[in-house]
Amino acid sequence: MVKVWVQCDKNTSEKIKIGPDSDIDDLKQKIFGKADKGKYQATYKGHVLRPSAKVPQDTTDETSIIFSKIGDGPTPGL
Repeated sequence: MVKVWVQCDKNTSEKIKIGPDSDIDDLKQKIFGKADKGKYQATYKGHVLRPSAKVPQDTTDETSIIFSKIGDGPTPGL
């Protein structure tokens, strides 16, 4: 297991433990559950992460993976 920092809906960043080979879809399911994982989009360092992208492991509390609810304004980095 590895620890990655995530931030959901502009809340404070927090650490999540996930397998080292996990993709963004796995991380979204761990955080939001199977029913709601499709409602969120992940960005990291200003880049949108596709569901199949490997989870970045060089995150910190200041450079966390950011999850935004889809449809809540402009997408960061676009």
